[in-house]
Formats: sequence, structure tokens, C-alpha cells
Amino acid sequence: MNTRVLLVFALVAAILASWLYKEQGSLDNPIAIASSNIEYEATDINALQTNALGEVAYLLKADKLIHYTDINTDELENIRLNWRSDQQQNIQLRAKLANINHETGDIQMTQDVILVTQHPTPTVANSNVAHIPLNLTATVLNGNLQHKTLYSEQPVIVTQGDNRFEANSFRTDLQTGEYEFDQVAVTFQPPSRQDTALF
Repeated sequence: MNTRVLLVFALVAAILASWLYKEQGSLDNPIAIASSNIEYEATDINALQTNALGEVAYLLKADKLIHYTDINTDELENIRLNWRSDQQQNIQLRAKLANINHETGDIQMTQDVILVTQHPTPTVANSNVAHIPLNLTATVLNGNLQHKTLYSEQPVIVTQGDNRFEANSFRTDLQTGEYEFDQVAVTFQPPSRQDTALF
């Protein structure tokens, strides 16, 4: 084989090696792999929480759960929470997003938050008492699952039957059934007036 041909092959190989090295970059740059604070994820959540006496404290359903190990907090999507208060009141909470801290029991719900409270079906002894559900909607609702308290520092809308009002903030103790609303605004629409002859 001719020396010139070998020299041309060597030159082409050197150019090709130089181009590949340039395209691939330096191998001295380390690859950075960051650790994740997500411990586990799950879907289609059905959970039951009991108290110290073994009684059901609440039932929880959610579409998705992500547990963050560094802050011991669960992030839940499309949460549905059912409580039974000490006053035998049925309490339902729904929200698109919620964060629950395992150590403290603190919960924060955001996006389309709805709270519905209703007394159980009336008995014969109190059959004359109306048990109309109370519906509360909010953008953010905070609370504590262990102490059964809820509050919002943002405006809420409350409806119960035909009654409706807005409040700038609210607090409730679900164990006692006490609600407190601040700066309430009520819209009242009286029935239409009809003029009739007196005689």
C-alpha cells in the first residue's frame, strides 16, 4: 500500500477523532444527581384514622398522594374527608389540593374548598327540628385534624337552605359545633310588593 494513502487515512482519522471529541464535550465535567425529598407516591387513596380509644376519627379518600420525607407531609390531590364530631355531626371536606403534616395534624386545603356539615337524621324526640346542611366554600382552608378545628383568613361563602352570606374570615371548633364569622355581609331580597286596595 502506498505511503500517501496511509497518510491520508491517518489524517482523516485524526480529523474524525477531533470532531467527535468536540461534539461529545469534555469528560471532566461531573454529572450532578440531586437527591429527592419524595419518599413515596400512591394513587386511589382510601385511609381510615382512629383515635387513642380505637374509634374512627375520620375517613379520607384522594386520587393521589405524595409523601415528602424531609417535612413529614403528605400532598393529596382531590381530597374527600369525612369526620364525625363529638356532637354527632357529619362533616365533609373536599378540595383539589391538600397538605397534611403527620406530626402536628395540621392541614391546609386549597382550590375549590367545600365544607358541608349536617346533623344526623332527626329522631322521634327531636323530629320537629330542621336539619338543613350548612355549605361553606373557600379558596383556602386551614385546620388541625387532631383538634378538629378549621379556620380561614380569606373570604368564605356560607349557604344554608335559602339563606346565604359572605364573611371575610371564619373559625370553627368541630368538636363543639361552634362557628365564628367576621365582617358578615348578607344580601336580603324581600318578596315583590303588590299594591292592593284597602276597601
